Amino acid sequence: MEAQTNTQEITKIYNLIILDESGSMRRIYTQALDGANETIQTIRAAQASADDQKQFLTFVTFDSGNQIPVRTIIDTLSITEVKDLTEADYRPNGCTPLYDAMGQSLTTLEGKVQEGDSVLVTVITDGMENSSREYSGNMVKEMTGSSDFVYSWLQDEVDALYDDDRRLTVIYNIFALVGILVCCLGLFGISLFDIRRRYREIAIRKAHGAGMKDLYQLLFKKYLAVLGASFVVAVPIAYYLIHQYTADFVVKAPIGMGIFVLALLLVAVISMGTLYWQIRKAANIDPATVMKTE
Repeated sequence: MEAQTNTQEITKIYNLIILDESGSMRRIYTQALDGANETIQTIRAAQASADDQKQFLTFVTFDSGNQIPVRTIIDTLSITEVKDLTEADYRPNGCTPLYDAMGQSLTTLEGKVQEGDSVLVTVITDGMENSSREYSGNMVKEMTGSSDFVYSWLQDEVDALYDDDRRLTVIYNIFALVGILVCCLGLFGISLFDIRRRYREIAIRKAHGAGMKDLYQLLFKKYLAVLGASFVVAVPIAYYLIHQYTADFVVKAPIGMGIFVLALLLVAVISMGTLYWQIRKAANIDPATVMKTE
């Protein structure tokens, strides 16, 4: 019997990040550095999920303020060996030799790419070319104008990536608004029945000298207790669901208590607003009228 050996073909993917390090990037320093690190983290996640791929990273910065306008910080390194960028790696200064950075980086990378390999290029910049000496816009277009070079705006890629999430968010918002409306109607009906049932008690308390403040506290207290209990139950459940939903996200927004406190205040305003008219009416009733009719 002849033994057969199956070898899995590995696709090499060369990721090139070109980051503008000119002085104008100081105003968006944090966003630029975070954006580059998010791209690196996305590449790491892609490597972890695909055994048939080998991801490499080249990281280049450019500005005319350095002795070397185009600097290669990371040169075709396996993504598993790449660490996140720090402030020491990124110090904006000088002007914007964008074409030189693209031309030099693509030329260097072209000598390493073989047939069947893929190249992904990400350019992060806030402005226009203004200080290149070696490459012009036409030269870069000639390099990237072949049918083998497919390009798109990063913003379009991000929009497409989160398009389904946006549609899902709209659906969630619609159902949330409908749910809030139904809850308000239910709260209105229950409170109307409950407060109407306590008219005699309210009249007796007023006859014995209870003030408006005392009556408001009496009638609001029950609903505030229910609201507080609901908050205690809902927060852990909401936190767990958010954590599960964002488990596969490469970059996550922090989940602090502030968002839950804000939700509590919003629900409290809506709930108390629904109850206020009825409680105000009950607190202003004439005890003599109630005693005659009850």
